[in-house]
Amino acid sequence: MKRHAMDIYVIFCLTVLLAYTVAALVIFCQTGGAETATLTTCVFGSFGGEILACCLIKIFKLKREREPTVSPEDGIDIIDLDEEVKG
Repeated sequence: MKRHAMDIYVIFCLTVLLAYTVAALVIFCQTGGAETATLTTCVFGSFGGEILACCLIKIFKLKREREPTVSPEDGIDIIDLDEEVKG
């Protein structure tokens, strides 16, 4: 199964977030409570935003592929299709 570049990028982002979380917890426990709130916010904001953008691209791409393509050359009127469904 071939992985697309976006899938690899999402896996990379999730791996970075997981690694950062583990490292932050270890450092927090080792130092006795030195919290890095600003760095944590920046890391999760940037990588989380990237994952969100990739998900939105994927969702809109799937929506576009599922939309029916009816052209005037087909001889089908979209209004007629709606009336047949209702009736």
